[in-house]
Amino acid sequence: MTAADIVGGCGAAVAVALRDHGVLLVRGPKQQEGVRMPTRSERMLDYIYDQAKQLIESVREETREHGILPLLEPVAPFNQSRLLLPLVVAGALMSLVFLSGIAIGAFAALFAALIGVYLLLSEVFGVSLELTAPPR
Repeated sequence: MTAADIVGGCGAAVAVALRDHGVLLVRGPKQQEGVRMPTRSERMLDYIYDQAKQLIESVREETREHGILPLLEPVAPFNQSRLLLPLVVAGALMSLVFLSGIAIGAFAALFAALIGVYLLLSEVFGVSLELTAPPR
C-alpha cells in the first residue's frame, strides 16, 4: 500500500510530501457493516461528558475524606490570619453570588435584545425566519 492510497483523493504529490516531512500516514480501522461510526459532534459530546464526569469524581474524592469545608477555605496568602479567615470566605462567597447575578442579568439582556431584533425584523420589515432541521 502506498502513501497515495492512504491519503486518498489528495494525490500522490501530497502523500509524498507528507511522507518526506515525517508524517506517519495510517489508515483507521475498517468500518464493519451495520456498525455506525460516531460523528464528530457525538465524539465531542462524549469528550465533554467524560471531562465533566472526571471533575465530579475528583470533587467527590476530595470531599469524601474531609467534607466540603476544606474546598471553601482560601489558599495562601489569604489564609494566614485565623481572625480574618471567616471574613475572607464571606467576601468571596458574596462576590461569587454578585458576579453570578451580573452574568444572569447579562444573559437576560441578551435574550431581550434578541427578541427585540426578531420582532423588529418580523413585524416591521416582514422578514420571516424559519429554521428547518436537516434530513437524517
